[in-house]
Amino acid sequence: MGRNYTLDLTASSEFIFDEVIKDARKDGFQIEEADRMEMKVSLVKESPFDFLFGLGSKTVKLDFDPVTNISSIVKISHNGDEKLDSQVISIIHRCESRFRSPVPRANQGSVVSEKIIIREVVKIPCPYCNCLIENTVDSCPNCGGKPTWK
Repeated sequence: MGRNYTLDLTASSEFIFDEVIKDARKDGFQIEEADRMEMKVSLVKESPFDFLFGLGSKTVKLDFDPVTNISSIVKISHNGDEKLDSQVISIIHRCESRFRSPVPRANQGSVVSEKIIIREVVKIPCPYCNCLIENTVDSCPNCGGKPTWK
């Protein structure tokens, strides 16, 4: 008998998607398929007795549907037992709570802003004296010749 659940979450589907994959691995699930473009994940749970008794593995399919950038819907479908249901739902809610919890900051009073500018300077030989000059200059600092690329 197949089971289907729909969970309304207050977290972005991209965040939940990535976090569910990490947490599912920690909880003993294998990732059978993960498609970030379609926002679908297939989780497989196997026990050592499944192979011995031919019970097979249990697969859970998750379909992430973004509603807004801070809310989403997760559709869960599988042919499994209630214990598997509660494990998967627990993983999803655990990930959702991490999205909502504030990030602890070392120094609440001050705001640190860091700006990194990367600039690439290309040096080209001067057509008159062969001295290497930056491609942004208007004239060669060695001979005063005007670059031909400008």
